[in-house]
Amino acid sequence: RGLILAEAVAAKARSSYGIAELRILGSAKGAAMEQHILAHPFYPDRPIPLLLGNHDSAEDGTGAVPTAPDHGQKDHQD
Repeated sequence: RGLILAEAVAAKARSSYGIAELRILGSAKGAAMEQHILAHPFYPDRPIPLLLGNHDSAEDGTGAVPTAPDHGQKDHQD
């Protein structure tokens, strides 16, 4: 298993999660990753499409956000 994360947060993730060795296996622009299918971390048989959005950034967090249709804060506002 591996992690897909923004290069800008790799060092922070390594420190935060106690990762002793970080091996970068490749790099790509976010647009090149769109619609790639990922494995769910707890349910490996459940495919997850990678979707792009502008609502998070490396400055705010990981640059990646889990998506659950109809479960966001805006979905429950009048």
